[in-house]
Amino acid sequence: MLRTFRSGLTYANIVATLALLVGLSGGAYAAAALPRNSVGAKQLRKNAVTRVKIKNRAVSGAKIAANAVTGYHVVESTLGKVPSAASADHATSADSATTAGSSTTAGSAALSRLDYESTTADVPSTYVSATASASCATGLYLTGGGARVSNDDYAFINDSGPSNRTTWEATVYPYGNGVPPTTFTVYAICAPAAAVTP
Repeated sequence: MLRTFRSGLTYANIVATLALLVGLSGGAYAAAALPRNSVGAKQLRKNAVTRVKIKNRAVSGAKIAANAVTGYHVVESTLGKVPSAASADHATSADSATTAGSSTTAGSAALSRLDYESTTADVPSTYVSATASASCATGLYLTGGGARVSNDDYAFINDSGPSNRTTWEATVYPYGNGVPPTTFTVYAICAPAAAVTP
């Protein structure tokens, strides 16, 4: 048996076996004798560190390059509310604001005063026109107005509208001659104003 084993030995077999033993022992030595923290960027192959090899929560914000994380990478539902944006939850629109200083506009601003002025006059008994007007008190300006007859079977309003910034005027006609006594009333709606256009 020993003779058969010896006859099978060749120089090539012996060299190959020794090379294998040296290689295995050298790799074991390198793994066991590698100094702590001796592997750096130069020892890592490109793309050698993948996502699955990074421990969860191992990368802090200080390790991320500036501007590396953009809105595309952020899950918006995880973001908190900006403190100064909380007031936007209570805002409706600029049209319903109260003052420019407190986030409202004149669209729904409360009027400090609203007056109704009126003038009543007789409708002519013959077929001629009659005109009457209602005016705002001093310091108030016209915001609207109108006119009506006491009985529209006998007369009609021919014209009605503002004659200036503070006065509403209306013209009435009877339907014919000899109409019964009838009146018409002109109304002016007035309010204060900080400024008035020319």
